[in-house]
Amino acid sequence: MGAGLSIPGSVGDRAVSPIMIRWRTGTLAVRLIEIGAVLLLTLVVRTVLGDKIDPRKPYGRVCLSVVTGSRSEAAFDAKAAYDGDDRLIIHLDTTEPCTAVTLALDPTNGHLANGWRPQAVDLSEQDVVLPQKPVVWSLASTQEFDFYVLFLDSGSSDAREIKGLVKAMETSKSDSQLLSVQTTKLHELLTRQLAGTEMSSHSAAIPLPEQLGGALRGSDEFPWRRFSVRVNFSQAQVGMLIFSRRSLESKQ
Repeated sequence: MGAGLSIPGSVGDRAVSPIMIRWRTGTLAVRLIEIGAVLLLTLVVRTVLGDKIDPRKPYGRVCLSVVTGSRSEAAFDAKAAYDGDDRLIIHLDTTEPCTAVTLALDPTNGHLANGWRPQAVDLSEQDVVLPQKPVVWSLASTQEFDFYVLFLDSGSSDAREIKGLVKAMETSKSDSQLLSVQTTKLHELLTRQLAGTEMSSHSAAIPLPEQLGGALRGSDEFPWRRFSVRVNFSQAQVGMLIFSRRSLESKQ
């Protein structure tokens, strides 16, 4: 045969039967399905872990966990029932210095959920655990909540205003009108940072052990980074995550 001439149904000088063509086509289809399944699994895992970030840019990391009366610690489960000895804590760290702010609200009335006071802290290279004493976030109540975690530039005027407001809220009486006004103001300051974005795009959930391949063993220290959710931030754009808890009745 002449060079460069190809004949359908042949490979080089070897004839290819219709059965071989069909077999190879079927193998290719199976391979494409396998590749698609891998890509889909990767997408699902990234969605579960909340890991939709650009690791080349600054990001903050958050884990909500629960410390029980026996001092054991586990990832926060929004569907679990907790008792009066259990308390919520959060672990935070960041790749760049920034200010982190937390605020837990009752979605039904906009008041502080469970009476939990907000927190504001400057982050650097060390991880931080909140709330700081004397604040305690007790899970004795089954109240619903939206828990906001915000990362923003420490040098911004908004960061200074937010930290000042959080500081003032530490001494306000729980049943005071002043605290209610301060809570509304803080919520406005936080949501103002997200102008032009949908609040639903900031929803997050802590992955549970079964989503990570089962229970963890071999360490007494809670590996909070395995259960963390990350979010990018910059001087021009804050990073916000919203963790929600709803009662069974509200889901029906």
